[in-house]
Amino acid sequence: MKKLPKTRPELKFLRPDLQISFFYRLKSASQSFLSGALTAAVGEIGTTQIDEELRQFVPESDLTRVAEFGLRGERIFPVPCILEAHPQLLAYYRLLFGLSQKECYNKGTLGRFRLLEEGTLRDSIRPQIPSLCRTFIKTALVLLRGIDDISIELIRDLQVMTLGAQFRGSENNRIGETAV
Repeated sequence: MKKLPKTRPELKFLRPDLQISFFYRLKSASQSFLSGALTAAVGEIGTTQIDEELRQFVPESDLTRVAEFGLRGERIFPVPCILEAHPQLLAYYRLLFGLSQKECYNKGTLGRFRLLEEGTLRDSIRPQIPSLCRTFIKTALVLLRGIDDISIELIRDLQVMTLGAQFRGSENNRIGETAV
């Protein structure tokens, strides 16, 4: 007598709800503090002031290296005129450097700058922006000198990798709060 094959349970359909949510959050982030937002800020501020501050804050050899990859310096290095005009762009640089919000703002001395990511620049913080830029430029130099290529696409990839972890963490927190 021939044995009938065992029937297997139907495979469970997996919904991409989390990815759909991430898509809309990423779309919003792109307009607020990723490459498109930086491009808009540069258009508004103009390159003259940005270039002056880049020359003041960043070693010439490192600006040249960035230019050799076909990029302007502000793609890698934050300068005061950008963060003063568009404080939320601090997130652009934090994400580029692979720093979570927790790592950046809860450890060390940078917590006072967290509101910049929400677009808020308090008068008490404004005089500290050059120091913040110098600190982030040191981080940028380590990144730039530690990798052998840089492009707009790579910048976005690095930012999205960090942002994805941030989105996942906030979603896990939401689930945890719902369960309680």
